[in-house]
Amino acid sequence: MDSNAGMCVLSATTTSLVHMASMLSALTVINTRVVVSIAEDGLNFITEKNHVCRGELTLEKGLFTTYTYSSPLGKPRRTREKCDEDSDDTDYGCDSDDEADDAESIDAKFSMDLRSVVESLSLVNRTQVSTTHCTMIYQGYGHPFVLVFEDSKITERCEFATYVNLDLDPDNYGFDLNQEEILLEGIIKADVLYDALKDLKDINTEEIFIYASTRDKTNNVRENVLAIVAKSEMGISTFNLPNDRSILEKLHIKSSEKVDVSCYNGILFCLVTRAMKLSSKCKFKRDESLLSINMLSTYGNDIPKDYYGTVFEFKLLQQMSDWLGTIEDYMKDHSLNQPGPQHIGQVHNQGQHFEELEQDDDDDGVAIDVPVFL
Repeated sequence: MDSNAGMCVLSATTTSLVHMASMLSALTVINTRVVVSIAEDGLNFITEKNHVCRGELTLEKGLFTTYTYSSPLGKPRRTREKCDEDSDDTDYGCDSDDEADDAESIDAKFSMDLRSVVESLSLVNRTQVSTTHCTMIYQGYGHPFVLVFEDSKITERCEFATYVNLDLDPDNYGFDLNQEEILLEGIIKADVLYDALKDLKDINTEEIFIYASTRDKTNNVRENVLAIVAKSEMGISTFNLPNDRSILEKLHIKSSEKVDVSCYNGILFCLVTRAMKLSSKCKFKRDESLLSINMLSTYGNDIPKDYYGTVFEFKLLQQMSDWLGTIEDYMKDHSLNQPGPQHIGQVHNQGQHFEELEQDDDDDGVAIDVPVFL
């Protein structure tokens, strides 16, 4: 009798080690403890921090040269070979119906520490001198998660402990985006958004505001404005993003006033920057309490030619701020036509406009330029 009967069995082989290590590394920035779900279509990794932000990515079956998944009864449900015809669906977003269908097909869930997996993949990447094949193996509850690395000279097997007790809910509870009440939606080039966010953690950003406007200018000409506003120890910094159609592909606001302002924890928001650096495009949505950022990545020169990319989803709960009204009023009153960092404000009493500050004087009366980003 097959010893694996009654167990979930996975065997999947890939040569895309650079892409896989980079994407999983971006997830560990949020938390190294993850829940892994194995399904017919790939491996899903979920983690969260403080029940406020959540990261999720799926290594789709298209990333693997072979992908075999067996049901709990031991009957193979799908095997994918490299020569098989792949789906041409290039939609990198997920709607709620698709997520529900995927959840029904998942038979194996376990938690593990992802740090050691990333370190193993990264080490092999740095030392490989020829094409290395990596095979992922999981034989069910009580078994380790296994990586087998094989090249022309050596075969190495690494085992990682798995746990049945799930530290977080893998079914998206508390992080469901209300698709019927989307207040803000847009698509933008990832590198542009990354440039706006990458230095914010270095200035101890306390709060990050996303300001968006699609108001009509004179002669009924619509102007899209998308800006990142950061409140830190330095004061208020604004970064106006380019509104060229080639960069800001889409911006939609539900409000009749065509203005939207939301606030987020600055430290937690900056956890998304590593994934954003690896991505080419970002699709963002928010409802009344949650922001969702979907990032499409084809990072690495080792992915299959027919692989459309890996989607990294980052979700962050909004927070209340006494500065929401102040930020909105200030941005309405100032026309920021040039992209890039535009203003620094000295923070005064809450609820009042902040004062633009171009220079700061030290104790000796010497004028010192204050940079927007350190």
